[in-house]
Amino acid sequence: MERCIDQGSLLPVMLSEAAYCLHGHLIGGDASFESVSIDSRTLQPGDLYVAIQGDRFDGHDFVAQAVQAGASACVIKKGLNVSDKKISIIEVADTKIALGLLASAWKKQYKPYCVAITGSSGKTSVKEMIAAILSLKGQTLATKGNFNNEIGVPLTLLRLKEADRYAVIELGASAEGEIDYTSKLVCPDVAVITNIAPAHIEGFGSIDAISRAKSEIFDGLVENGAAIINLDEPFNTNWKPKLINKNVIKVSLVFRDEADMWTDNVVIQKQGNSTFQIKSPESTLEIRLSLLGLHNVHNALLAAAAAKASGASDEHIVKGLESVKPVPGRLYPRKGVKQLRIIDDTYNANPSSVKAAIDLLSVCSDKTAIVLGDMAELGKEAVFQHEQIGAWAAKKNIKQLVAIGNFAKNTAAGFGQQAVVFQHQDEAIKKLPDTLEIGATVLVKGSRSAHMENIVNALVDGE
Repeated sequence: MERCIDQGSLLPVMLSEAAYCLHGHLIGGDASFESVSIDSRTLQPGDLYVAIQGDRFDGHDFVAQAVQAGASACVIKKGLNVSDKKISIIEVADTKIALGLLASAWKKQYKPYCVAITGSSGKTSVKEMIAAILSLKGQTLATKGNFNNEIGVPLTLLRLKEADRYAVIELGASAEGEIDYTSKLVCPDVAVITNIAPAHIEGFGSIDAISRAKSEIFDGLVENGAAIINLDEPFNTNWKPKLINKNVIKVSLVFRDEADMWTDNVVIQKQGNSTFQIKSPESTLEIRLSLLGLHNVHNALLAAAAAKASGASDEHIVKGLESVKPVPGRLYPRKGVKQLRIIDDTYNANPSSVKAAIDLLSVCSDKTAIVLGDMAELGKEAVFQHEQIGAWAAKKNIKQLVAIGNFAKNTAAGFGQQAVVFQHQDEAIKKLPDTLEIGATVLVKGSRSAHMENIVNALVDGE
């Protein structure tokens, strides 16, 4: 009987071993492979091609292209006829499940120390912070882009190499059960939930369902693994049943008797960056953070706790956090026309992240403006949530609000009569330079579907 690759084999991996792990049937000769691909366009010679079936595509349609690109073999669904069987085939019941099984086995053979992160917002920032710290201790693999779902997580694990000592994996979801699946593939040593907010509420149905879904990250946490619990998050008490036999590390932005780590002496500069202390009973760390906003202070605290649980020293934590720089689309400062200071936060948006961005904007300047596109996937909450965002901007004394899109009038209604509304982006692009006050600090934000990067590109000063 062929042995499974999670029993200690090293690369290259044999097709017979993979077929055994995937509960599949190998047709054709045995061969080795060193990496896995689901995209015939980017497949490298020698890759194992897995034909994934999605809502809008079917990888089985591209088997011939994978063969032409040099695939070593193809994993296909049992009973399907494909256009090319010139190379070895592994037939499986479900190719998506097979991808996950292969990724889980791949991870087990290398045994990196693994940190997993989920939450409604801040996942990527916390991931980057943790990776920056742990990379000072050893080679670290981290999730790229938005590869955080049931396909992206396995593909991330399949990037692991023998030299990787650490893996920092982001877990996202749009419905209950998804994080349970990916967490059990990852089997993290440390698990972090950043926060709970009405992001993707259209798919979940309620904020309670979002909390349950995010807590699924603890389902895969190894026994005696570390769970980083945010005491500032009111849903944290609901997760206690999942934390039995876990090392619970509690953090808070302010000192609490039950906190293991907390922040103190937080100062947000006019430019939006910050200085603060991360404290514990054992130490006080002085941090200067280049990332903008109070919410990134909280993200840094979560990252520090996760890194400390992973064995990072205080020196590594300070140096790692201070090395993290803003990235385009995530509170990224840019020089604009008419002496405008643009803050590009167009990567995505939900009510929680928009409020955090408004909080940042409110302390940046006396002249402030926010240009908001629609927030997506809010379902029946959409009108209410957009009105609440407008009201929040008014409460924080933002001087100008420009709303664009289908829910622009709702955002404007929350802000007040002085709000400017554009239903179509083309019109906004033409008129915005004359609408915004000279020398203002302008935050631009919206969901990916709103394509607010077009607004940023129209306002920047030819960098």
